[in-house]
Amino acid sequence: MRSQPLSRANCGARCGGRPGLRRRGYSAAVLVAIKRAYKTLYHSGLRLDEALMQIERLAPACAELEQFVEFIRTTRRGIVR
Repeated sequence: MRSQPLSRANCGARCGGRPGLRRRGYSAAVLVAIKRAYKTLYHSGLRLDEALMQIERLAPACAELEQFVEFIRTTRRGIVR
């Protein structure tokens, strides 16, 4: 049996879990907000506090992003960037 190409086998890391979020009924607008937040946090070059403020400004009415920011701010162990 042949294994899947690396690009498909690594889809979770590449697409941030979007297929699973779609299956669970998240709207397209929420998926776009999550993608922007991820890019802001990990690829913008901003310091953590600056990136979190930027994420809060991106989607102030998005409960999922509010939870995301709150988690990062309150975690004792931090995150890996």
